[in-house]
Amino acid sequence: MEKCTTVDYKAKFLVVASGENSEENIPVISGLENFPGVAIHSSEYKSGISYSGKNVLVVGSANSGMEIAYDLASHGANTSIVIRSPVQPRITLVKGRIIEFEGGNQGSFDVIVFATGYKSIANRWIKNGEDMLNNDGLPKKEFPNHWKGANGLYCAGLARRGLAGIALDAKNIANDIKSIIDSMSS
Repeated sequence: MEKCTTVDYKAKFLVVASGENSEENIPVISGLENFPGVAIHSSEYKSGISYSGKNVLVVGSANSGMEIAYDLASHGANTSIVIRSPVQPRITLVKGRIIEFEGGNQGSFDVIVFATGYKSIANRWIKNGEDMLNNDGLPKKEFPNHWKGANGLYCAGLARRGLAGIALDAKNIANDIKSIIDSMSS
């Protein structure tokens, strides 16, 4: 049996740059746990060929959702899409294969594909970061002051500002750390 070794590291600064897309985001929907068909996140989707002739609901209409819906339809699946919009119905309940939508409409489905994005889980593993990250693993402070926490803790790329936001975070963090190091050597 191999022996495990624990190593403790100490640092003046910690930059959380794990991104905001750490874990699949599947919405909480009443009854989903009893859905007898296949319910997957888009990250698990491979091809529409195995869904030919099945009633498939795609939840989400961003790039992944639309591409998956197109692929399913191209392979002969009976494809429906739920779009997040004030004028489109959201799912309110799953009863067996029957999915109920806001407004009372319902449909029977064999498969649900959730193209509902990802979420950050940094708040689950970072210790003593409660003042910086909320329960969704995103900064509590609003942009542009979100990147700096207490005790040398920083976050880059968690503000949902795309690549430009990540670059701005990195520059702010680097400048702040440099200024602290410079002041320590003075």
